Amino acid sequence: MNILIDKTTNKVAGVNSPANPFQISIDVPEDFTLGKTIQEVSEVQPEKQKTNDQGQLLYKGNVIVDAEGNETYDEVTEAKKATEWEERQVTNKWVDEEGVKHSETVTINAPIAWEELEPVMIPNIVNKYVTIKDRPEVFTAEEVLIKKCKGLTGAAGLQHVVADVFLNESDLDLTAPGHSANTGINMVQLLPQGQCVTKEITLAAAADTFTLLEFDAPDGVEIYLNEMLLALNEAVTTAAPTDKVRIKFVNTTDKLKMVRGYVIGH
Repeated sequence: MNILIDKTTNKVAGVNSPANPFQISIDVPEDFTLGKTIQEVSEVQPEKQKTNDQGQLLYKGNVIVDAEGNETYDEVTEAKKATEWEERQVTNKWVDEEGVKHSETVTINAPIAWEELEPVMIPNIVNKYVTIKDRPEVFTAEEVLIKKCKGLTGAAGLQHVVADVFLNESDLDLTAPGHSANTGINMVQLLPQGQCVTKEITLAAAADTFTLLEFDAPDGVEIYLNEMLLALNEAVTTAAPTDKVRIKFVNTTDKLKMVRGYVIGH
């Protein structure tokens, strides 16, 4: 099974398809699964009425539309506002502390007509669980690589990984002695009998045992960790635990060789 990554966006562009020049292909096991919960606008109810921090529904008050048609408004909790009033006589009655009854008639403006206010609507964002096969476009290259590397280290009984499946010019120490490679964006091509080495890499945890879990390069290319030759699925041990490594690639042939990536567990 392969997963295509768009070089421009670093997002998944498809599954089980040939790569075009603008894509990178990542090989994963056939039973590879990847899922996550995303937030998106509900298909059933795309909008909902906005509420304030107290959960009260909000409406558009004092709406103003400018000459360009842009609308501004206040967010209010009243669903309607009065538009007409009439004078009314209201008598207030009360009893004071000595038990004497009092009354007073006042004139008030009482609302007699109202305008229904338009609700403030916002996108109705909901949680939705998706898989890479259903919605590949919402996944990133990093998510794919993390899941792939976890699968490789888990199967080997290891905890950490140092990996790069999209070797790039920026990953390399171009000033290293013996550097002999054509490099560019997502390209490392060893010249005949050539070599290159990565910049120093800081590990997630110090280790003294390393295992090459995957090496994406043609026959005739060797891979070294701190000058120790690695072989697929075989462990090597350093003289002492280290949290700094360099990875070197050596072309043992008289032909150009592309190096695309590696996964080393520790």
